[in-house]
Amino acid sequence: MKSVLDLAQIGQGMYNISRMYKVLRPDLTGCNWDKLVWEKWAAPKHKFIGWIAWHNRLMTRDRLLRFGAPTEASCLLCGDVQEDHEHLFFKCKYSKMIWKEVSNWLDTRIKLVNLASARRAIRRVKKDLCRRVLHMCILACIYQIWMSRNTALWEQKIFCIHTVVKSIKFDIVTRLRNMNTRKIAKENREWIDKLV
Repeated sequence: MKSVLDLAQIGQGMYNISRMYKVLRPDLTGCNWDKLVWEKWAAPKHKFIGWIAWHNRLMTRDRLLRFGAPTEASCLLCGDVQEDHEHLFFKCKYSKMIWKEVSNWLDTRIKLVNLASARRAIRRVKKDLCRRVLHMCILACIYQIWMSRNTALWEQKIFCIHTVVKSIKFDIVTRLRNMNTRKIAKENREWIDKLV
């Protein structure tokens, strides 16, 4: 560090803040989830649940069992297999139907099997607006599936797929309508209007 921080250089005005910052801060490896979770157009509650889901920290039944909680292992939405993050959000029959309906609504063909495939699906979309809307939809789906699961747990009722998808559409369209439309190109505004 002494070679970088030379008092003679500081006195001559040759001190470089960015070089010193690199010396003091170790190289950090980039994270692979930040672009998936922190989409600025998405609702904060969707981003927060997406962030927890990406880190596999939502209290799914498999995690509760690991902590010794007295609970059943089966999925609350389909009752077929053990509830874990991958099953709940991507392999559960209930979730698959939600993803299919949202995909049809967006007029896309995305097949998501886990969060990494969601990140790849977002990257493949070329148009910025379409990519952002897909991104928002993925986070909204994760949020709504988690809320449906919690409703099934605490209130012993499962929302029909149509209700959940309607809620996702409402969240997305409301966010898009509140955007500054001057910054959105005319053909993109027309595409947004079709989503309504």
